[in-house]
Amino acid sequence: MVAAVIGKNYTTSATFMNEDKTPFEVTMPVFFKVYAFDNTFIVEGLANQDLKNPSIWYASFSIPEGAPVPDDVNNQQYRIDWFAQGENERLQASQQIQVISEAEPIPYDSTVLALLGQPIVDNLITPAPLANYSINIQDLNGKSYFTKTVRNPKFVLRNNNYITRVTTETKVHGITDVCMGFAPFQAVYTLEFEEGQIENEIHMIYTVNNLAMVLINNMRRYLDRARNWDIDEYLRLTEEDYIHFLTVGLQRINMAPPNITSYTMCNFPQAFLYVWEKCAEVELLNAMFLAEGMRGFEFTGASVTLNVNSRKEAIQTKMDEINGWLDNNLKATKELMIRSSNSAGNLGISISSTSNATYPLRYPGVLRGLLRRY
Repeated sequence: MVAAVIGKNYTTSATFMNEDKTPFEVTMPVFFKVYAFDNTFIVEGLANQDLKNPSIWYASFSIPEGAPVPDDVNNQQYRIDWFAQGENERLQASQQIQVISEAEPIPYDSTVLALLGQPIVDNLITPAPLANYSINIQDLNGKSYFTKTVRNPKFVLRNNNYITRVTTETKVHGITDVCMGFAPFQAVYTLEFEEGQIENEIHMIYTVNNLAMVLINNMRRYLDRARNWDIDEYLRLTEEDYIHFLTVGLQRINMAPPNITSYTMCNFPQAFLYVWEKCAEVELLNAMFLAEGMRGFEFTGASVTLNVNSRKEAIQTKMDEINGWLDNNLKATKELMIRSSNSAGNLGISISSTSNATYPLRYPGVLRGLLRRY
């Protein structure tokens, strides 16, 4: 379950159905009340009905600053009570909510790479089978691009986990049908288990093209050759890390001399992927070097010395090697990029081997005479 963060918007859902599994008809919108772990009233409001599945209702609210913070040691949780009023019947449901005082980092295994022109494919890993799930793919502002509800989804049981494959089946309009660089989106899931428990889950989605997939694979094979599954999960290299440093590496290319350019993932010359890869790798190595230094320590006892700092030397060596290559070759390579592609990215600037970057001002004869007078 996704935890609610105090002071931040939070959305959860509930399902109201009749005994024959048909949607429960209400005479007024479903409403909800939220209580703290000590039964203190927090907030209330009206829920929104799912447009495609009328049995599902969504509650969106924000727990105000100053609300009591639960104690994880004692398993203290907030509670949301749901009320659905029908013609002759009233249904009520309760749901536990985990509440934290500040947001935790996005889980390292929650990133999906969506290939342009292809369906978006994801996996749900749960400890129990799913009765049904719904997915809402949206941008970071909440605009929805794709919704889908699947009942009794198929799963594969591996290592005591139930793996459910999720696919949009076709490319998603506005996401995978147009190149927008490494644009971020969110897949917001509502999971319902066979026991009736409902949980929410969010996966980050990044749109990439074939060139970016090649670069990510190359960087993974080069920088993570040892397949280092670090005991500190925040030092593990993820797809989100590769995407971030590909973006930073591209910025280094665009600001490098001799000219400022605006290359993106969508228009980068394929023949020069090597320089983009090296710019991204050195930025990632720099971050790895800093992380290793921040967690390194040395312990000296009576007869024992423990030095946890073993990878910094190797990382520094590769940083120096790549930076040396870039210092000697980036400017010349960029000149070749501009000339070979006759452009400087998407700025609309056209430069060829027969033209100069700057042009002399030429005036008609009559205008030259006027200029001489003044």
